[in-house]
Amino acid sequence: MNVGKLTQRIEIQIYGEIENDIGEITKGWSTYKKLWANKSLLRNSNNYVLDKENIEYSYRFKIRYRTDITEAMRIVCNDIIYDIKHVNNIKELNKYETNIDCILYKEGVYNE
Repeated sequence: MNVGKLTQRIEIQIYGEIENDIGEITKGWSTYKKLWANKSLLRNSNNYVLDKENIEYSYRFKIRYRTDITEAMRIVCNDIIYDIKHVNNIKELNKYETNIDCILYKEGVYNE
């Protein structure tokens, strides 16, 4: 892995119980890790739901090898939220890099 290509600062977030400003425990997203990554666009597609155009972008984030990232998490990069759909251990080698495939939805209903 060429670490010089890891130029995007990303934040991995996890959903769970967090403490708000007044000390109450609520459910929400909190920062799990901040990492350097390489972001690339895989594909984009348009579809229509109830006469509204939904644009879906598929991105891949390459990071140094990690085992603690799951599909239950999400990525925030430049204040944009990406839903993690797949975490790939390259060739099951357990070293070098991890690919995280994400979806970004625009102009429509988000998958929840």
